[in-house]
Amino acid sequence: AFVAINKTGSSSILQALTDGLYSPDVPEIWRFKEGHRLRRERDILKHAQAYFYYDQLGTEAYANTFVLTPVRNPWDKMVSDFLFRCREPRDPEQWRKTRQWFIGQGMDSPSAEPPMELFTAFIRAFEKREQRTHRQWTSISKEYGMLDVDKENVNQIDGLSDLEGNIIVNKVMRFESMLEDWEEVRASVLERTGVTLEDLPHLNKATRLD
Repeated sequence: AFVAINKTGSSSILQALTDGLYSPDVPEIWRFKEGHRLRRERDILKHAQAYFYYDQLGTEAYANTFVLTPVRNPWDKMVSDFLFRCREPRDPEQWRKTRQWFIGQGMDSPSAEPPMELFTAFIRAFEKREQRTHRQWTSISKEYGMLDVDKENVNQIDGLSDLEGNIIVNKVMRFESMLEDWEEVRASVLERTGVTLEDLPHLNKATRLD
């Protein structure tokens, strides 16, 4: 299982895992839900937390599952998330529909170089619950009626933990040492499956000012 925390290089890892391990004969996890709506389920579960997999698979199956996730320096991740929200999506009209907070701060259109004062306001907005870092985790817990439905998931470690705060993933990769950690993952996958994963592609690379 792959816990794809956003803004941690997860797209590159997911692509490499998919290229090496995906099989159309193995049902994807969102298909386990009765009456699922495929497109919506895929959107909701794209960045599911580890506890979701634990909840859906059950204790025994989860214990036999190799669970992998990348993490990132929290401040660097926050800057990346901020800039992503400032400039995405590329369609200005769609951006205006999904970025009402930014418009309320006086930013009328997407920008790759927003003012520093806006980042300061963005950080403070989390204290006021005007912004959320991992709002999809709350949505997933409500949608699937999981036991952590009332838990405030606001940081990376919440996505890797059970209800008691215990880390329940096998391998934590660091964004800052991604290539070295990937070699360890390749070795683990080769040992478990006999599959040799390719080198990591570099997807969604962003350039930004210091």
